[in-house]
Amino acid sequence: LARLTLAEATECEAAEPGAAACRRQRTAAAEHYRQALAAAPDRADANYGLGVLELLERRPEAALDHLAAAHQRAPWSPRISYYLGEALRQQGELRRAAPFLRKTAAWHPDAAWRGRANRALDAIATLLDGPTRSAGGNASGEKTGATSPPAARE
Repeated sequence: LARLTLAEATECEAAEPGAAACRRQRTAAAEHYRQALAAAPDRADANYGLGVLELLERRPEAALDHLAAAHQRAPWSPRISYYLGEALRQQGELRRAAPFLRKTAAWHPDAAWRGRANRALDAIATLLDGPTRSAGGNASGEKTGATSPPAARE
């Protein structure tokens, strides 16, 4: 139920940014996630959901702890990596953000998510005035070996 609420909250925000109905959906979703974390603090899904909601509320600092906890439990998830990279990027930690965004760009099965990650990487490159992505490489152009998706997906 909480995951559906997160999906509804993010779709609402995309359709009607800042709308009161969207804020109510985000508040309800956050309460579901907080309840889940109270019962089981290590839940990757609840930490992920609450982290995404914090980003939607424009609180990347609050999002970072939840997304880092989710990533610790599910480091193979390209979506968790994307939002963790976004939380870092929104806080100005561009070099720390780039590897997480590159993981999403390389491993997410959906082209829209790969494109989203690449746009964020391009924004970082513009700010850093240098390359942050390359085919199968890292910011310095070294090969990373991240050429195939992980076996486990969301």
